[in-house]
Amino acid sequence: MMKYCWLFILFLGTGWLSARGQSQDTLVNRSRPLFPRLLELSISGASYRGDLGNYQKWSAIFQAAYRFNGFRRFNGRLGLTRGFVTGENRFYTFRDGEGNLTTPNTFFRANLLSFVYELEYNLYFSRHVRVYLSQGIGLVRFVVKDAEGQNLADLTDTRPFEEIYGNFAFQLPTGLGFHYLFRNGFGVGGWLGFWNIQTDFLDNISAWATKAEGIIFSIFVSPF
Repeated sequence: MMKYCWLFILFLGTGWLSARGQSQDTLVNRSRPLFPRLLELSISGASYRGDLGNYQKWSAIFQAAYRFNGFRRFNGRLGLTRGFVTGENRFYTFRDGEGNLTTPNTFFRANLLSFVYELEYNLYFSRHVRVYLSQGIGLVRFVVKDAEGQNLADLTDTRPFEEIYGNFAFQLPTGLGFHYLFRNGFGVGGWLGFWNIQTDFLDNISAWATKAEGIIFSIFVSPF
């Protein structure tokens, strides 16, 4: 089972939007989007919630994305995200099924590299405005370290001896987003949703976790 693990992201950044084949206003089909392809470059803040924290620590997340914006109903988006999340609870303990006090890690830093493709369904569409639902699939590489920079995956005394995990997991992000595009190629947008990273080990704690069925939650507010 997955533990509770939340990630809150406030996304502020800059970027540019590119288009091909723009025409004079008198020749433009106004049922088509103002820009059929968008490039997004952004920086955000990220915070973790789980067994080792409750939004106490914030860290940087960087994102680049290429968005296909040429259709009225369905569009796609390719996104690359890099950053880290961290948490600490010096008093965290766990008793196993036999009542023994275990010694899980009380600090972690997870370095993240994520590549995702999202399919977006437009709830509202115009040349300047789009409101959409998104469902994606992707792969996340995560490396979890302790306060001394040691790889927690190699420190087997921080988990039950039978727990072994790798550095990759699937991601199934689901969300609701919008963007507004100006004529000069800039705009503003936002996204609210769940990362749905399919791992128990973002903070190196699974069987010795006190919370189950965890998710990663994100909020993006992005001028670009």
